[in-house]
Amino acid sequence: SHSGANVDQVTPGFYFRQSYGGIGLALDSQDLPHIVYQNYSDNNNKISYLRLNVTATQSTGSNVWITETIDQSLGKYAGSRISIDIDSQDRPHISYYSGNNIDTIKYAFRNDTGWHNYTVDSGYEKLGFYSSLKIDSTDNPQIVYSRYAGNNFKYAMYDGSSWYTENIG
Repeated sequence: SHSGANVDQVTPGFYFRQSYGGIGLALDSQDLPHIVYQNYSDNNNKISYLRLNVTATQSTGSNVWITETIDQSLGKYAGSRISIDIDSQDRPHISYYSGNNIDTIKYAFRNDTGWHNYTVDSGYEKLGFYSSLKIDSTDNPQIVYSRYAGNNFKYAMYDGSSWYTENIG
């Protein structure tokens, strides 16, 4: 378990895209932090992930963070509102907006082979700009999302083989 009052600078040299920067934090069953964020470094819109390398941290005596790219070459404002949750096997799952002119709500999860990305829904301008994701008791994602200027919500759930979406307001 990771404990103690430590302050780390974990990502030098990145920044959020204007005032729409997104960041999310979830703790796994060992209370280890999983961080996901909008990353506009090197003039490329991408979604990045940070996790604590416990083995390296224990051997060096200071926190060692691993940075991974989840998705890249996205549209402007990608990841503006980003959501993360952890499943029963301590795997991270996220939902995020793909960016302007792509206009989809996307879902990604990480397992032993790496990150896997999927488009959940598309077809409307700025669809998925706002989203919230939760992992259910069967480790499947459920997402509520909205357009940037939309007056209704949409709901998506994955049953292990297919996505189902519906308007809920």
